[in-house]
Amino acid sequence: MKKFIQCFSFFTVFAILESGFLFGGGKSESKGQEPPPLAAEETPIVTASGSASVAKIFLTKSEDIFIEQLRLEVERQIRMQEIPQEWLQKTPAEVRRATLNGMINNRLILQAADQDKISFTEAELKQQTDIVRASAGRPLSDEQFRRGVEVQYGSYSAFQNYLREYIIKQKYVQKYLMEVTEKAKVGDSITESEINSGVQSFRMQVAAQKYAQTGQSLSDEEFNEFIRQQGMDLNALRGEARRQLMVQKYLVSLAGGAPREDQIEAYYNDHKAQYVRPVTISFDYIQIPFGSTAATKTSARTRADELVRKIGSRASAFNEECAILEASNTNNAGAVRYLQLSTEDPRIQQLLGQDFIDKAAPLAEGAVSGVIEGRQHFFIIKVTSKFPKADLRLDDNYRWGSVGTVRQGINDQLMAEALAGIEDVVINTIAEDLRKTATITIHDELLFW
Repeated sequence: MKKFIQCFSFFTVFAILESGFLFGGGKSESKGQEPPPLAAEETPIVTASGSASVAKIFLTKSEDIFIEQLRLEVERQIRMQEIPQEWLQKTPAEVRRATLNGMINNRLILQAADQDKISFTEAELKQQTDIVRASAGRPLSDEQFRRGVEVQYGSYSAFQNYLREYIIKQKYVQKYLMEVTEKAKVGDSITESEINSGVQSFRMQVAAQKYAQTGQSLSDEEFNEFIRQQGMDLNALRGEARRQLMVQKYLVSLAGGAPREDQIEAYYNDHKAQYVRPVTISFDYIQIPFGSTAATKTSARTRADELVRKIGSRASAFNEECAILEASNTNNAGAVRYLQLSTEDPRIQQLLGQDFIDKAAPLAEGAVSGVIEGRQHFFIIKVTSKFPKADLRLDDNYRWGSVGTVRQGINDQLMAEALAGIEDVVINTIAEDLRKTATITIHDELLFW
């Protein structure tokens, strides 16, 4: 089956832990509570470079956290704007103590995960790296991405290690949540109707993605092939839906329940101005790649101008040129469905650019454009459908081609806000359990730099 989805996330219940690692807006390590009484003081270990051990942890093996590692983590959190607001009232030593406590929690969970033989795959590491790269909100060259990573993490290898630990910790926390929900018999309240709805929602998301990219509907055969590519069949998908629903219900209960209707309506009324669907178009296109040099770009522009003169405003002539290009298998003709003429649309950001909005917006349905300069191509388009700008009501679809409504979006937003603090609750609960069997020594006198 043609691959029409890139890096599709399956059931994003645990997305509260999926924050950006780069370009700001990242999440902090769980800060936790103050640790229990510590082991007797020992003489701090000092590395060859002169960095003393500020803490020693033993759960399944002995590990030291050195002053230099703590200093780098504090600096990283400051750069990433991860320092909690309430920490602004703390002294520098108190900030270091709280940061160190989070680092200890992290090491304990990683040791426990290692004991349970939890690991990561290179495919998972690549996926997380791609997520971080996409969080920039704009196309990045390999060099730009590497420089950004080095600014935030000191080195690319440190960034990759950070992601490896993140993946392993995520898996351990998910394992813990599944065990907790099984013990709490949360699954007893999951109905077949809820599982069916979960599977259907997943299918609708896959179908919407395919339609937005190809203009084609999703067949049963294509859906089954897609889930096979994820290593599952329909029965396995239903089992995964049930497990994720269990975790979701557990996390929602910790957060105090799902948002109420009056909360959703109040949020909508307070933010009504932002619920506007921009002018949206579907179109067929011809594209001429720039190439890699100024000379090839000039040649591409000449070719684009020649095609515009040949096609004129005739839709039939445009269709003929598209058919020729499609037959040549050059991928220089195709269709885009439900593009919002807004810089917030990632396709505008990454592929098309502001010039596309300026020249596509005035076109009527059925009209053929002149030359439009994109990020890496010149385009000629024919508008196949056009939808006007609209103020949205609660039950309107947030965007054409999407199954999500404004109401659903607000519900998800409020739930995400409610769950934002749940990660620390879960991590701290796990860490406190692990601390009961761990030996921890902290040299508080080394926190005063």
